[in-house]
Parts: sequence; structure tokens; C-alpha cells
Amino acid sequence: MTAPSPSTANQVSPYGSRSVVPADQSHILRPVWLLIGPTLAASLGAFLLAVTVGPQWVAMQRDMHLPTSAVLWIFVAYLLPAVLAGAVGALAGRRWPTAVALSAIALLVTGSLLTSLAPGDALLLLGRAVTGFGAGLAWGVTAILVTQMGARRGWVTPLVAGVVLLALGLGPVAGVLVGRAVGWRWPFLLAVPFGAVAMLATVVSGIVVLIQRASRPAQPQAPSSQTATASTGGPSDAGIADAGIAQERGKTAELLLVTVGGVQRVTTPFVGMDLVREVARLLGSENIRSTRLGTDLTLWHAEDRPGRAQPGQPNPAASLLATEHGSPSVTGPAVVTGPILHGSPYPLDADEADRIASRLRG
Repeated sequence: MTAPSPSTANQVSPYGSRSVVPADQSHILRPVWLLIGPTLAASLGAFLLAVTVGPQWVAMQRDMHLPTSAVLWIFVAYLLPAVLAGAVGALAGRRWPTAVALSAIALLVTGSLLTSLAPGDALLLLGRAVTGFGAGLAWGVTAILVTQMGARRGWVTPLVAGVVLLALGLGPVAGVLVGRAVGWRWPFLLAVPFGAVAMLATVVSGIVVLIQRASRPAQPQAPSSQTATASTGGPSDAGIADAGIAQERGKTAELLLVTVGGVQRVTTPFVGMDLVREVARLLGSENIRSTRLGTDLTLWHAEDRPGRAQPGQPNPAASLLATEHGSPSVTGPAVVTGPILHGSPYPLDADEADRIASRLRG
């Protein structure tokens, strides 16, 4: 089961259908825009790898009086640190993608400056090694972020790969054109403005993530007397202990099961994947779709299969709620929950559930 992802407010989720199957509580679903900065950094790394190919290398060799065998060391000095850093970027980027991406960009820019200002082969090799390490970090964190895109990975993967391959192909071309016009050192200096753009994108996305995390509701402990089991699999202990929402100040957390026959309030202690399992149990299907309604509500309904609506009677109450937010009408039963924040769905509090239930009942 893949975790649900928030869709854009006031429209159907752009990320498509979600098939609900068991998942580990540690699964992370990242927003697509978090990939912008790391992808730019990965593209810069590919560009700087290829920029020394062809006539650019001949100009470097002639200017610095390097032996022919030095071309091998130029690439080894780049690729060896890149391979080592790739593993580091993937491991650390799983948890701290913004910090890893910023480190990668800083190393790429620093290494490019060292290379462009190198008076001899020693500083040249050092610059290439620093650049390679930064490129490896960028490639590693970008790759791991792609794996955290959930159902969107199908179109994100070729898009990211295409951007990086384009940069790889532009490297030799830019090296020749810019090198012949103003000298072989200048293509490396292009990394400075490009790196600044990548860093700005990474910083902005990181700030947005921090703001979202700060606005995430508190998650108090669930009482030991409350348990639930979904037909798609029972909730994990970690899901109840670490992410359960319990009675707080006399209020309970609830879901709304909306059917053709009426609206039913269902008490739940769950959030995250355990809440998804509970929704799947209520809907009686492993193929469920989430659509974000504004900023505070999420509407769930079953599908016949991913991407195909389930046949059945129209659901007037759920359809009214959906169409008010620009989403299509719903057939069959539906479940209303609270918001999806940072990839994790939340239930409604009792007051909100009461208000929405009263409205849907007319």
C-alpha cells in the first residue's frame, strides 16, 4: 500500500489513484517540488563531469602543460569521490534531503572555483575531487527523493533523468563554445550562478517544509482502552503509540462515513498509515483514492481499480462536498477525514465532525 499524498486544494489530486496495501510506518512521501533544488544540483554535477571532454581538455592540457595521461586522473579524481559520496547522499538524504542538497551545491561551487583558478595540476585535481564529491551527494539525494515520490514516481523518474542527461550532453558543447570564446576556465565558472539558483530553490523548499512541519497538529497518545483492526491489516503498535490521536480536553477524533443511506460518525485513534487502513476497512476496498478538499478536509472513496471509478449509486452528500471544492461527484460510500499534512492523513476533531455531519444531513 502506498501512502496517500495530498492533492492540490480545490481540485482532484494531481497524483492520481492510490492503491492501499500494507506499508511500513517509516515510509516517507515527499512533495514533488522538494526535488527541484537537488535535481538542479545533480544536473550541475553531470555538466561539470562532461565539460572536460573533447577540445576543452586539449585547451587545459596545453595551458597547464599536462601530460596526456593526466586526462585519466582528471576523471578518476572526479568519479571516485562521486561514487563514494553517492552512497552517503542516499543514506543521509533519506532523512535530511535539504541539508544534503545544500552541502552538495556548496561543494560543487567550491570545487568549480578551485578548478577554474588552479595554477597547476595539484589544485586542479583537488578541485575535481571536491566537485566530484558534491556531485555524488547531489546524485544520491536526488535518487532517494525520487523513490519517495510514491505513485508519482512513474513520471518523476524519467523527468529527472531527462534533465540530468540533458545537462550531461550540454557539458561538452558548452565547454567548446565558451572555452573558445573566453578560455577553458570560464565554463567552470558557470557553476557559480547555476549553483546559486539551485541553492535558492533548495532553501525555499526547505523553509516550506519547516513551515508545514510547524503547522502540523499535535499528536497526543491514544488511550490503551481504544483499539481497532482494519480488514487490510491491524494497526502497528508504533502507529498507535507514536501517532495516535486520543481524547483531548473531552474531545474525540472521528471519521465520517458518508453513504447513500446517511452519515455515520466513527471514532478513531489513528493517524497516518493506520488511518488509511481504517478508511480502507470502512470503504471495503484496497483501492482507495484521496482528494484534498481545501486545506482542512480530505475525501476518500473506493475505486474499481486504480484510475477507474467504482460503479454504483451516486452519493449525493459526498458529491455535494466534492463539487463545492471543484472535484467530481462520487459514487458509492465515501469517508471524510481531516487534512493530509506532510504525507500523513489526520482525522477530524469532534466539533468539526459534528459540524460537517449536520451539514451533510441537511
